[in-house]
Amino acid sequence: MKLVVGLGNPGAEYENTRHNTGRIMVGLVEKKLEDKLKIKFLTPDNFMNNSGKAVAPLVKSKKDLENLIVIYDDVDLPLGKIKISFNRSSGGHNGLNSVIKALKSQEF
Repeated sequence: MKLVVGLGNPGAEYENTRHNTGRIMVGLVEKKLEDKLKIKFLTPDNFMNNSGKAVAPLVKSKKDLENLIVIYDDVDLPLGKIKISFNRSSGGHNGLNSVIKALKSQEF
């Protein structure tokens, strides 16, 4: 089963900010696809820099790791552009770095 994680920060002050792109996208996609596909969606309740703590318990095997998709903001991309990558570093993104550190792998 795929696990799609939307990184962002909880709370009204962050709700519609670019930094919450992951949370926003997961919210939109989850409404349309959750019942139609075998996908689990997660928007961690903790702050982005601690996202790994929420993700790690759900990723228990190499197969789980390969089925992990993380959506997050990338300030190096122009607004509205997306990039898909596999097995890459965090590029300095603290939320993604937290996930990589907690999983001890970037192979997702």
